[in-house]
Amino acid sequence: FIGGPHYSSDTKLGLGLVASGLYRIDRSDLSISPSNVSLYGDVTTSGSFAIGISGNTIFPKAKYRLDFDLFFSSMPSRYWGIGYDKGKKDKDYSKYTRQAIQLKADFLKRIAPHAYVGLTGTAENIRGRSIKKASYFEGLKRSNTAVGGGLILSYDSRDFIPNPYKGVFIKLEQNFYPEFLGSTEYFSRTEFIARYYKQAWKGAVIAFDFQGIFNNGDVPWAM
Repeated sequence: FIGGPHYSSDTKLGLGLVASGLYRIDRSDLSISPSNVSLYGDVTTSGSFAIGISGNTIFPKAKYRLDFDLFFSSMPSRYWGIGYDKGKKDKDYSKYTRQAIQLKADFLKRIAPHAYVGLTGTAENIRGRSIKKASYFEGLKRSNTAVGGGLILSYDSRDFIPNPYKGVFIKLEQNFYPEFLGSTEYFSRTEFIARYYKQAWKGAVIAFDFQGIFNNGDVPWAM
């Protein structure tokens, strides 16, 4: 168990708590990273709160992996409107409460040392409540649902997934959100992640992180 206070300009003063556990499906194999699961929660003075559960299950001999994340959150937020020209107006926005629930699961198969290919599935709903200036939404639906899936290519040589000391993590993920699955609009999303970890000295780790998300199609305002 670990917890403590935190502060940010968006959420103000908050208190977070995480309960985390490690386990192995094959207890005799200590050569691979253990599986992990975490239950987390957070509440702040701005009225923001979140609760969720996430984890990574490593199957025997690391032939398969199952990554998952389920959470619900509610937080005060701001919306500037549609398009870059409106978004760049720093103080011209509408306040609202953003409520989100999401379930994401990735199932991966190892095809080479540290290399994986797999399937991903996502279901999420984002709802806008207590909107101060409804005109900023220009008639858009206050609630958006995205249900979809896609493919993942990944390379992961991290020594310990929740807290790496060394290794490389690269992931290319392509998702599609068709309307026949329940999505409000049809769109696609490409996500790329590249991370590098190296232990500088005992107790110190140097890490680099690069990430890009690219959307195409009728992307809901909430995404």
